[in-house]
Amino acid sequence: MLRQTVAVVAAILLTVTGLCGCTAASAVPKVPYIPPEYYNCTEVKPQVLNDAYFSRYGNISEAAYRFDGLFFIFKDIEVTALMFKHLNEGYVWADNYVQCYCLYAEDLKRYKIGDRIDVVGKNEGVILGVNGLVFRDCIILPAGAVQLPAPGGGGVSVPTY
Repeated sequence: MLRQTVAVVAAILLTVTGLCGCTAASAVPKVPYIPPEYYNCTEVKPQVLNDAYFSRYGNISEAAYRFDGLFFIFKDIEVTALMFKHLNEGYVWADNYVQCYCLYAEDLKRYKIGDRIDVVGKNEGVILGVNGLVFRDCIILPAGAVQLPAPGGGGVSVPTY
C-alpha cells in the first residue's frame, strides 16, 4: 500500500513539475504589484474624462473639484507608436488625451503596437497650456488581466454629453 501511495505521489509530482517546466514565461502575463487604493478606481474612457474638463459643456473648475486626486482606469487601450515616443521621459499617452507618468514605465516594452492594455493611475488634473490631463503613478496592465475596479468600488460618476 505504501509503495502504491509513493508511486502515485511521484507520478503527480512529475506531472505537475513537467507541466510547469513546459509553460512558456511569455504565455503568462506578468502583473505588477497594484497598491490597494487602486482597486477603488473608476472605469472611464480617456476622452470622456477629458471632455468633463474641456468640452463646450465642461467646466474645468468643477471637474477639477470632482475628479482631481481620484484613481481611474482606462480599459482596453490600444498600444500605439506615440506611447513609446516619450517612454524615456517616464510617461505614455492614453488615447492622446491623458499623459500618464508610470510607476513601471519599462512594462510598456513588453507590448507591441496593436496590443491592448489597461492603464490605471491617479488623476492630477489639467496639463498647463494643453487640452489634456496628467496622471501620476500609472500602472500598465495586460487588458483584462486584473478585475478593476474591484466589485463595489469606483463610486464616481463621470458625465457624458
